Amino acid sequence: MLDLKPVTPSARPQIQPFLDEWAIEHSDSSFGSLCIWQEGYDIRYDIVDDALFLHSRDGDKPPILRPPFTLKKGVGMAKALVLAEAHFAEIGANVLYGSVAQAHMEAMEAAFPGKYVFEPKRDFFDYVYNSTDLILLSGGKYHAKRNHISAFRSANADEFAYERYDKAAHCKECMEMYELWLSGKDKTSPGLEQERLAVIQALINADELGLVGGVIRVFGKVEAFTFGERIAGDMAIIHVEKANGDIRGLYPFINQQFVENEFYDVRWINREEDMGEPGLRKAKESYRPARMVEKMAAKLVVRN
Repeated sequence: MLDLKPVTPSARPQIQPFLDEWAIEHSDSSFGSLCIWQEGYDIRYDIVDDALFLHSRDGDKPPILRPPFTLKKGVGMAKALVLAEAHFAEIGANVLYGSVAQAHMEAMEAAFPGKYVFEPKRDFFDYVYNSTDLILLSGGKYHAKRNHISAFRSANADEFAYERYDKAAHCKECMEMYELWLSGKDKTSPGLEQERLAVIQALINADELGLVGGVIRVFGKVEAFTFGERIAGDMAIIHVEKANGDIRGLYPFINQQFVENEFYDVRWINREEDMGEPGLRKAKESYRPARMVEKMAAKLVVRN
């Protein structure tokens, strides 16, 4: 059966080859994402017979597995699915796969035709943008974003600077800035504690996880920071973005500056999902995504 272990920075050499082989565009299928969210969502893994198994659980909700990542795409999928479902039986849980990509759906169907029902999960679709759109902010659809950035520049009299994140130079100040950001939030908000744990992981282990970060100083003080990573193909994912909300235009400014400085040579920018939160959905839609990356859940077909 599966011997599940936490996804830690040291596990990268074991896990990365499987992720590279499948090249899934999901924001939660990169090693950096798995690691920073590990503690908050109990993300664990095992590798058996050339297949990677990923487990996660959100609080009291039922546990899920990702569909197996076989070392060679699709090869051995039937055997891996049998093992995954034996694991569900062993822990007394219903079979439930999460964050199912199109490639995994096709492999699961090829292994066991008609065995699974697949359900799109709109709240977890990723928003994907053209990097040039986020850098240039051209045209009428980005008029408001340009106005906010202009207001930021004018109000702060050029006393601001973008800096690439460096743990020694920035970690302590970013942590302090984040604690101030948290102080104004409802601590009972769903997902806030998981996010806090993820932000701390990114700040402490960015280099080990292959993350790149950006920081904005305003009048010498860290007022915003962000982290992302490049994944297989021509895509980068933005995992973390925090800013002082009292400074008008700071969020669109760090958004634009980070992509311009770190991901200008990448075609697609994945800014993750909205988790069904109306405010977050409105904000992500305001940047006019070029496309959405779908995620599905899969469970066994119930037969009468």
